Amino acid sequence: MKRYIIDFSLKNGLGHPAVSIYLTGCDNPIKCENCHNWELQEQSKYNYNISAIKNEIDLEIKNYLQFYDKLYVAILGGEPLAEYNKNIMFELSKHIKQKYNNAIVVLYSWRTIEQINNENLKPYIQYIDYGVLGIYNKNLYISNILPASTNQYIYDFKNNKKLKSVKLKKG
Repeated sequence: MKRYIIDFSLKNGLGHPAVSIYLTGCDNPIKCENCHNWELQEQSKYNYNISAIKNEIDLEIKNYLQFYDKLYVAILGGEPLAEYNKNIMFELSKHIKQKYNNAIVVLYSWRTIEQINNENLKPYIQYIDYGVLGIYNKNLYISNILPASTNQYIYDFKNNKKLKSVKLKKG
């Protein structure tokens, strides 16, 4: 099994189409019930070639830019900030921001901003623009809104503030 999946999503870019990078393995001790990527929760030992992953991302971005003017890239999981994923997440977000300087990079994590600060993860998110943060709770689910449960929130890392939820277009 690969350590990552690169795909296209119509909504992962805070409601905008996005190139989505899914990293496998989730370190949340209590897995989210109805996790949207339960098949990516398992952690394994991985060897990866960062250059090959960057090339694959660049090809996906090249295809994306044929149709969209503004580049959104989402990094999801599993859990991108897990100990075994945080370095690759950092390298990929750095590559994207340096090569595509107008790109908007969005991180999806079960962690809150307080946990990111307490776990000293700030250095790993320096190339991330926004986070969709917090544990998904199926009992707090809301339809056609991002984040998907009311306990989660969108966080602007550059301006250090929580943002309003995004209403998603149906379809």
